[in-house]
Amino acid sequence: MTKNSVISITLLTLMSVLTAFNAHAARQVGKITGVSPYEASGKKIVIFKIENNITQGCNVTGRFAFDESKKNFDLMSSALLSAFHAGTTVHVEYSNSCKAWGNSYDIQYICFGDIPC
Repeated sequence: MTKNSVISITLLTLMSVLTAFNAHAARQVGKITGVSPYEASGKKIVIFKIENNITQGCNVTGRFAFDESKKNFDLMSSALLSAFHAGTTVHVEYSNSCKAWGNSYDIQYICFGDIPC
């Protein structure tokens, strides 16, 4: 294998890894502008929006959602409402899927304050 081949393979592998990560998770930062605790078909759902949120793909509303299938649903719900009332900036890591609510991106996790996510 030549030196150029090794470099090419290394670059392609690195680009594939970075592209795969970006395709599965992204991040938005801002203050929460609205929260809607909801129930549908017996399932608890929290839908919320932050400043300057994006609208793309299945997320036609520019909102995020998570449901009770998350093990930390109660903790996340409580922390989210506290951040909303306090006007705290939140960091939202989300996927490009809309499984919890059909028109809002699914969140992976949320972070508050100066703790890096």
